[in-house]
Amino acid sequence: MTISNCIIAEGLADASHGKGVHSMGTLVHDYCANVAVLRNLYAHNNERNPYFKAFTAGVVVNNAIYNPGRYAVEIDFPESEWTGKSVIPQNGRISVVGNILRHGADTVPGLGLVGPRGDVYLEDNAAFDAAGKSVAMTFGDVRLLNDRPSWPPFLDVLPCGRVESHVASHAGARPLERDAVDSRIVSDFLNRKGKMINSQTEVEGYPAGGMTVRKLEVPGEGVQEWLQSFSTAVGL
Repeated sequence: MTISNCIIAEGLADASHGKGVHSMGTLVHDYCANVAVLRNLYAHNNERNPYFKAFTAGVVVNNAIYNPGRYAVEIDFPESEWTGKSVIPQNGRISVVGNILRHGADTVPGLGLVGPRGDVYLEDNAAFDAAGKSVAMTFGDVRLLNDRPSWPPFLDVLPCGRVESHVASHAGARPLERDAVDSRIVSDFLNRKGKMINSQTEVEGYPAGGMTVRKLEVPGEGVQEWLQSFSTAVGL
């Protein structure tokens, strides 16, 4: 599974979740393997930028992570979820290559790039606080690996120094014709602005889109064949 070139941003913090503050990005759950998280913009999410749990395996490559709260790249598993079960949980194993972390208004002071528990291969990453000072690559009980535990074939990796400009140019559904929301998030990332939000009303609400209208003439007979022609036309 590949998650790539996305804008994953502004998970609502203190909104309607039963656990309270729950601003989250991407969760890779227990036993999920061969997961690639590539060239995304993570912005203003308290945790899961992304998060790999027990028995997971994958890669986190060329992502820009801006203004995380409690965790940036998270690897861990709650002990309580395994209490009373016959399985002993094992660390996730991930390759973290060519990413950049920049602290923002909501980031815990001193937050490192990866933690707090797991097996991690690190290569060509950068992490900075809001003043531009380097912070740690790892924190907690992270076991560093000498070799990549997981790696997709033919993966083209950008140097860390090119990641911010590449993500700013390519992330999102329509990077050449971004809507107001995507444009604002990318601009805030580049200008080191923005913060976590509790409601979309704090950032001018949902975008207003015009109605798209297409004339549709349904035939009086042969409706099933007519419907089938749409899928046939695109080779499905």
